[in-house]
Amino acid sequence: MSLRTRVLLAMSVIATVVLGGAVLTTRLAEQRLMDQIDDRLTGVPAFFGRGFAPPAGQAPDPRFDDSQRPRGFNEFYLAQINQSGTVVARSRPNISRRSLPAPVIDVARARQSARAIPPKPYTVAARTTDLRYRVLARAEPTTGDIFLLAAPLSAVDASTSEIQSIAWGVAGLALAVLALVTWWVLRLGVRPLKRMASAAVTVGEDDLGRRVPDAPVGTEAGDLSRSINNMLGRIEESFSARAATDARLRRFVGDASHELRTPVQTIRGYSELYAAGALGETAALDDAMRRTGQESVRMATLIDDLLTLARFDQHRPLQSAPVDLLALASDALADAHAIQPGRTTTIETTGAGDPVVSGDEHLLRQVFANVIGNALVHTPSTSSVTVTIATDEETVTVTIADAGPGMDAETATRAFERFVRADPARTREHGGSGLGLAIAHDAVEAHGGSVTLRSDLDGGTVVEVRLRR
Repeated sequence: MSLRTRVLLAMSVIATVVLGGAVLTTRLAEQRLMDQIDDRLTGVPAFFGRGFAPPAGQAPDPRFDDSQRPRGFNEFYLAQINQSGTVVARSRPNISRRSLPAPVIDVARARQSARAIPPKPYTVAARTTDLRYRVLARAEPTTGDIFLLAAPLSAVDASTSEIQSIAWGVAGLALAVLALVTWWVLRLGVRPLKRMASAAVTVGEDDLGRRVPDAPVGTEAGDLSRSINNMLGRIEESFSARAATDARLRRFVGDASHELRTPVQTIRGYSELYAAGALGETAALDDAMRRTGQESVRMATLIDDLLTLARFDQHRPLQSAPVDLLALASDALADAHAIQPGRTTTIETTGAGDPVVSGDEHLLRQVFANVIGNALVHTPSTSSVTVTIATDEETVTVTIADAGPGMDAETATRAFERFVRADPARTREHGGSGLGLAIAHDAVEAHGGSVTLRSDLDGGTVVEVRLRR
C-alpha cells in the first residue's frame, strides 16, 4: 500500500469519526431533551381533573378537581378514551397563545401503552402540522377508561435542530480543515517523494547527472532530497574518479608498453643478429653486447620506476623516520657535480631549526635525485641549479630552481603526469622515460606534502616541495 493511499485512508477514518461524532451528539442531545419531557410527564399528578385516577397504590390528590384545573393557559394536552374507543379532549396546550393542533391518537396503541407497568411515554404526530407530541397513557382501574397526558415537542425539536446545525457546522469546518491538512501533507510529503522516486528511476538508468527535486526546507522530504542529492553527487564523483582511473590505467599501460618495446626490440634484434652469425667480428660483437647491456639497464630502471608508482597507487604505508633534508639535498648536488663538473650548483638555507622531517629516506632521496636530475638533462651544462631550504615551525619548504630554458604553459601544467616529456622529439636514450617528476610528485604526496612547478620559457623552472615537520 502506497503512502498516499495510507494518508487518504487515515484521513477518511478521521472524517468518518468526525461525522459519526456529529450524529451521535445530535442523537444524545435529542434523547436528553426527550428524557426531560418524560420526567415532566411522569411527574404530573395522576389526578388532574375529574376522571383522572392516581397511580396504583396512591390515594387521589384532593388538591386537583375541575374547579382547580387551570383555565386559559395549559402546556399539556389532556384527553380521555372511553369504553367505546372515543377520544374526548379535555384540554389543549395553548402556551403560544394559540391552541395547538391535537395529536393523532391511536386507541389500540394507547391502551397497550397504558397496560405497561410502569407506563412509558411514546411519540405521536399532530394533525395537519409537523408538530410532535410525547404521550403518556394511564388506565383508570375502576372504569377501564384510558387517560392521556401529552406534551408538545416543539421546544425539543427546535433545540435539536439548533444543536444539529451547530454539530454539522463544526463537523463541516473540521472536515474542511482535515481536507486542507490532507492536501498539505500530500503536497509537502507525498508528492516530493513521488518526484524523488521518478528521478531515482532515471538515475538508475545511468543518468548520474540527474538530481532529485528539492523539497521545502525543514521537512523530512527536504532532508531526504538533500541527502539523496549529496549521495548522488558522491556516487557521480566516485564513478568519474573510477572512469578517470581506468583511463589513466589504460594510458599508463599503453605508455609503459611503448617505453618497454624499444629496449626489448633492441635486445631481440642483437640476439637475432648474433644467431644469424652477423656479429662474427669482435668489434661488432662487443658493440652489440654493450648496447644490449645499456638497454637492459634502462629497461630495469623503467621497471623499477613503474613498480614504485604502482606502490604509490596501492597507498602502502611508508617507513617513517627522521630525515635531514639538508643532507639529502647536499648529496644530490654532489652527485650532480660529479656528473657535470662544470655546472654551477649552490644550496641555501633560511629559517630557524634543522630541516628535519619524518618520512621514508629512500623515497625523499629519490625526490631530490629526480628533480635535480631532470634539471641536468633538460638544461644546458652552463645553467646553474640552486636549492633553497626554508624552515619554519610547521613545514620545510625546498625550492629547486634552474636557470635554463623553461617549459611552455601546457607542458608545465602536465609536468607531473606520467610519461610526459618537455621535448617529445628527444630520444628516450637521453630524454628519460618521463616518470621522474611523476615519482617525485607521488612520493611527496605520500608523505602528506605538496609539490608545485612554475616555469617560464625565458626564466627557467622552479620546483617547490613542501613537507610537514
